[in-house]
Amino acid sequence: MTARGPVKELRDDSLCPLCGCYFEDPVTTECGHSYCRGCLVAKAGGRTYPGFQLICPQCGRTMGWKAVTTDVRLGVTTRIARRLNLQAPPPRKQKEQGR
Repeated sequence: MTARGPVKELRDDSLCPLCGCYFEDPVTTECGHSYCRGCLVAKAGGRTYPGFQLICPQCGRTMGWKAVTTDVRLGVTTRIARRLNLQAPPPRKQKEQGR
């Protein structure tokens, strides 16, 4: 197994696991997983009302929208990765449909 370089690690940490693109308006769930806000809303079928219980796509934990917070630091990290012009993979279909 080869070690990951810091540039590749920065890029990989700046990609949404749902769409594979750089985070856009990143949010983090109470279980610690991060997504683009739009991707998580799309995964929840657009249901963002207060009583709705969403399921974390990575670990399956159930939570309300109050448990999802804007991740400012991840947004900064993503902007740095973009500035370094690190090539992100092409978007997955879900990203195209969710926007």
